[in-house]
Amino acid sequence: IILADEPTGQLDQVNAAKVIDLLIQVASATNAALIVNTHDLAVAQKFSEIWQMKDGTIVGSERSV
Repeated sequence: IILADEPTGQLDQVNAAKVIDLLIQVASATNAALIVNTHDLAVAQKFSEIWQMKDGTIVGSERSV
């Protein structure tokens, strides 16, 4: 399991995309689950499943096809 808490928080868009792509590659190559916490919608949309939280409670989820 790879847990990443705001891995792109202080990065520009170009480097943020590189970091997320690298995390996805490593997770895929090692057959690991990748869980990313982010406030960045562009980052969230790179994943197959998105869970939204408010005040510590899951308030919504969606899956990409």
